[in-house]
Amino acid sequence: MTSDFVSNFEQCFNIVVSEPQDLAVLSSISRETKSVTLDLSGGTKYNIVLNGNLISTYDNNIDLSLKSGINIIKVTTNSECQGIFEETIFISEDILFSPNPADESSKLWVGGSDDNVYMTLFDISGRVIWTKDDKVPYNRSVNVPFSNMKSGVYILQVDSKTINKSIKIIRK
Repeated sequence: MTSDFVSNFEQCFNIVVSEPQDLAVLSSISRETKSVTLDLSGGTKYNIVLNGNLISTYDNNIDLSLKSGINIIKVTTNSECQGIFEETIFISEDILFSPNPADESSKLWVGGSDDNVYMTLFDISGRVIWTKDDKVPYNRSVNVPFSNMKSGVYILQVDSKTINKSIKIIRK
């Protein structure tokens, strides 16, 4: 740096530019309580977008409620260079199959409020036996066809907007 007012004036500066700490997020999911705990570090203020809703916090630990189905979480700080954390979490509604061992009148109880379910029955070797797209009635109970099935162990995969579960079924 020089000056017009003082001849032969010269001053030097040493500048050290340091970058901020990276954003670090550790998520812990509880499917039973439909919640996620985020342990946050690297920033002062955290901006969390959960399913399109913005939550700002200065806390390093936060608990968030999740909905059934797909949940999308994005965490940033006020400094873009610290990074972005993104996670997609699927929370499945419950299903129950009864009776098991299966008989001709076996039913699948479907939790939640989805209107349709897609079922795939596999044998124990993973071969698809049948697929069925079914409307879920008001009583949430769907018939599962087992009348023509041989004795053995099967896997019933159930998928919908808020369900992604499989059940082991025995046929005597």
